[in-house]
Amino acid sequence: MSVRCPHCEHKFALKAAPGVYEPKCPDCGEAFALVIPRESGGRIVVGKSIEHLKRRQAKRKASQQTQASAADAPTVASNADDMRTVASAADMRTVASSPAEMPTMAAPGADPYDAGPNADGGGAETPMGRLDGYELLRELGKGGMGCVYLARQVALDRHVAVKTIAPQLSRSPAFLARFVREAFAVAQLSHHNVVQIHDVGHDDDQHYFSMEYVHGRSLADVMKQHGKLDPAQAATHILHAARGLAYAHEHHMVHRDVKPANLLVNDQGLVKVVDLGLVKTADGESDTAAELGGADTAGGDQPHTTRVAATLGTPAFMPPEQAKDAASVDARADIYALGATFYYLVTGRPPFEARTADEVLKMHATKTVKPPEQRVKRVPAELSAVMMKMLAKRPADRYATMGEVVSALEGYLGIGKGAFTPRPEHATALEDAVDGFISAPAVKVRRGMYIAFHLAALLATVAGILLGNYTLTGTTVWLWLCTTGSYLALSNMRSRSTLGRRVRQYLHALSWTQWFMLGGGLVTVTAMVFVLGLVLYYLAVVVVGLGLAAGFYFVIDKWVAKQRGPIIDGVRRMLRDMRLRGLDEKALRRFVCAYSGRRWEPLYEALFGYEAKREARMHWGFDAEGNPRPRHAGWRDGLIDWLEQHQEEREEDRRRHQLQRAEMQRLRAEGVSDMEAMAKSRQMSRDWFDDVARYRATRECSALAQVYLNQPVTVEEAPASQTDEPIPDSWKLRRTPLSTTLAYWFFAGRARALAGATLLVVWALWATKREKLPSLPEDGGYLQHIRSYLMADRQPLRYQPIPDAVFDVLCSQPALLAGLILVWSGLYQGIRMTVFLLPIVVILLRAPFLGDTMWGPMTHQEWAIIGALALTPPAIFFGKSEY
Repeated sequence: MSVRCPHCEHKFALKAAPGVYEPKCPDCGEAFALVIPRESGGRIVVGKSIEHLKRRQAKRKASQQTQASAADAPTVASNADDMRTVASAADMRTVASSPAEMPTMAAPGADPYDAGPNADGGGAETPMGRLDGYELLRELGKGGMGCVYLARQVALDRHVAVKTIAPQLSRSPAFLARFVREAFAVAQLSHHNVVQIHDVGHDDDQHYFSMEYVHGRSLADVMKQHGKLDPAQAATHILHAARGLAYAHEHHMVHRDVKPANLLVNDQGLVKVVDLGLVKTADGESDTAAELGGADTAGGDQPHTTRVAATLGTPAFMPPEQAKDAASVDARADIYALGATFYYLVTGRPPFEARTADEVLKMHATKTVKPPEQRVKRVPAELSAVMMKMLAKRPADRYATMGEVVSALEGYLGIGKGAFTPRPEHATALEDAVDGFISAPAVKVRRGMYIAFHLAALLATVAGILLGNYTLTGTTVWLWLCTTGSYLALSNMRSRSTLGRRVRQYLHALSWTQWFMLGGGLVTVTAMVFVLGLVLYYLAVVVVGLGLAAGFYFVIDKWVAKQRGPIIDGVRRMLRDMRLRGLDEKALRRFVCAYSGRRWEPLYEALFGYEAKREARMHWGFDAEGNPRPRHAGWRDGLIDWLEQHQEEREEDRRRHQLQRAEMQRLRAEGVSDMEAMAKSRQMSRDWFDDVARYRATRECSALAQVYLNQPVTVEEAPASQTDEPIPDSWKLRRTPLSTTLAYWFFAGRARALAGATLLVVWALWATKREKLPSLPEDGGYLQHIRSYLMADRQPLRYQPIPDAVFDVLCSQPALLAGLILVWSGLYQGIRMTVFLLPIVVILLRAPFLGDTMWGPMTHQEWAIIGALALTPPAIFFGKSEY
């Protein structure tokens, strides 16, 4: 059986009999609890500890008893206008009166999105199915707006949270159009205290978006475990959330459903805001409201999230003005909701409690909040004043912006507004950690072996050239390539590094034609090796290279990771303590960058990741004189940038088509004709992504959000000549003239690849025309063997009814070079590449007919081949711009 570590999500095989165990993860080394049932077919349970499993089991039993009693005791609201018979606990609109009944997304210590019986599903996870490019592992939560799943993004091999949209909402064109626009806009934002949106898409009629998967739990779960928090600790959590919400408000986004269940605290003590601006658009749009059928639940993922007319939010934390009209609220509504959440964290109870949601909303509008110090002793007066100002009835009496809330909480926690100055013990601890990270004994051994291997390869290559032993030279170069390439592939894929993920994503996005061309190139190389009689040599060097790479990774690299692990854990604990004091994440990362010295990059990347290191390098990667500090593994940067650029081009095309499709459906639902809807939707999509590119380049994301979130998208009427023009990319060839289509297919990348493969096949048939291959020379090397084989006299192939002149051109050594160039250029589409490469191919195919007359040190034929090869790189460089 296979289990997944609840600490690091590493999946590994394990053999054990039924019982209770505490094994250690082979990847992170952390111990965890494992329960194997005695009954066949029973469910394997995994948790972070035995105590954690016991608490989770007790919680589940209490929840089942509560639901059973609620289902057996229907209640009726006291207000005659609001009379409802409650059939089950899931349909209740009663606001929780105790922390245990508060809306939650996770059991204590479990996944922050988790709710319900699946909370203990940490065992052998069997995929539930596929959704586009995601493998759904298990359900984490479910609500009126859809379901949340733990999923694995196949292309990047990482865990994400995927939220699907309920079918009744997917049937609303207006809802889908606004949902796609909002999701794309939110995905442009990136902040340490906001859960990052990764992707937006659809699979058939199922719409979804994927977001960052947070390892931790929600503040609602923290409250279930502790009852209430220390005021200083609560202020720290609220400060983190306020920073994330302030960032959202700067970009003209209002959350409208701030509550403990939507604030996730990860295992490093950082609070992140989830559900920002997404799937909460029931803001007065009549068509959406009608299709919802007057449902009581809308927005968020909790059954307690209520909708009253145009009301959206959770009653226990909802400001008075939002209960009247959720569409017109501003950022001050989030200040009130965050204040109510703050109040709940400190006192263990929401500001107002009642039997029904309507009663709670009425109390928010009319009753005065009891000061927190009257419910809990030893609440500082300064903190109580901050809380009460956030909970003011009138928006004008609250803090004007969330930034003022941040300043007030920083003042209470004693965090200065200026540059962060670490304590001496923190700076010393970090310097010692950097020295230990760089100078660990295993690191020195690995560095020495690395230098020795490359130096030995270089010396052997030079010696082979000087001694004329080309067998030694070729073997050394081939072994170096196999070993280095295998190690890079193994280390990056196994460690899930950024480079490994990007390569995996690039390969996953290749079309079948590109895979066919890559496979054809591999088959061609293998066939040439076979023709030259070098199969055993080829395989032997490959096996040795793979063995060296695997040994270096599994022995040396694992040894390095074992010695560096405690150092990284120590720095993380120190940073976690600093976060719990309320320090800003950006200030902490700047501290690590600035106080790590010239060799700051390796430790920084191990703590925060490659992307964070690249960003830090731009801002703080300079010494006191302004000179850039040394880079760690800088060779990856160009390759990763190239891979990201290609992936971004693919993703932009997909997003453009998705937004265009959603807008076209909305326009059709409004009665616009099909052709006009297609023309307008294409223009909307084009303008939207043009603005995205412009605002991204100028870092004016707030302007983008303001235009496309708070204002309707308007497009001028398309000219009559454009109205009938088809829009979707898949329709282009249907309305393109036949001559243009034929020209595209005959001169684009696929045609070049096919022509190159034909040249290689003809050359291989001609090269193997003789029955007996030349034997290896006794006193020569492989290079002489290859040269003698290539230069051997052979008669051109003959096959009727093909003219002999065709084979006279194709049966030559330059035809091999032309074929390889054409096959490789097939990776680039567009006719422009063909135009640039056609003269080079003609020169190569005509080179054998130039004769062997000497012109200087070489013949005319050799000059033609060298000139063609010299022109190939610039031709590919200028020709690929159309890709």
